[in-house]
Amino acid sequence: MRQILVIADPPGQTQHTIRRAVKLARRLGARLEIVGFVYEHIGNLPGELSDNQLEKLRRTLVHNHRLDVRDAVKKAVGESNLKTTVTVHWEKRVSDWVIARQKEKSYDAIMKGAHRSESALYTPTDWQLMRGCNTPVLLFAEKRWKRGTHVMAAVDLGTKTRSKSRLNLEVVRHARMMADALRCELHVGYAIPFSPVLRDLDVIDKAEVRLQGKQKADQFRASLARHDIAIDGMHVATGAPEKVLVSMAAKNNARLVVLGCVGRKRLAGRVIGNTAEKILRLLKADILAIAP
Repeated sequence: MRQILVIADPPGQTQHTIRRAVKLARRLGARLEIVGFVYEHIGNLPGELSDNQLEKLRRTLVHNHRLDVRDAVKKAVGESNLKTTVTVHWEKRVSDWVIARQKEKSYDAIMKGAHRSESALYTPTDWQLMRGCNTPVLLFAEKRWKRGTHVMAAVDLGTKTRSKSRLNLEVVRHARMMADALRCELHVGYAIPFSPVLRDLDVIDKAEVRLQGKQKADQFRASLARHDIAIDGMHVATGAPEKVLVSMAAKNNARLVVLGCVGRKRLAGRVIGNTAEKILRLLKADILAIAP
């Protein structure tokens, strides 16, 4: 990675994202473009403010946040020669701004602090970025498992489409790069979807499903070797992917989980979310989402 867009934490919050992005950028040898966003509902303030007064208030809020962001960058960068730029914008729809920006410029990744919401009908900025960006999106977790030592790549080996097969390879490639930068072991996890209902109807056999899954995992590991990608462990389990993969990540002390993100843009995707979004609710580790 050479050029990374970092979304600063909102005004009034400690800039943990900047600190972590700077630390990672040093290891990756990347340049950071750091952008902050400010927006407040000032049109309905008590009393009558003129357009000039409202504009002055907007400029003041942006200026204050710019000072905070620059101060956080200065402290994080220290005496290193890491290259950074800082801009702050008055913007309500952060995801729209970032998605448009990444189409204009060639970023290798977008980094942001993760902010979860338990509301089914609310689509957070995190999810919008995962759905809408063609650039890998790295979300720094609010809460992490202690002593995370591994990077885990989550793959879907049950796919029959070439595009998803290529996505599996890209997921592991990015995971290998991150594992090298973080000096971590690289593990690959494959969750085989399994329905107890169909099992009880004798439609499927769990042992047979697991055997087929292990065969696919062995084939995938062999294909990685042909691409000169070394991994430290391969894990296969049956069950709901969002639960199985989170369990794998916890057992393997994952500090970062890399996964493919095929976002749904219709109502079904907004209401129930895809697998990546469900994992985001449960995982206590950083997430790197790779788009097809």
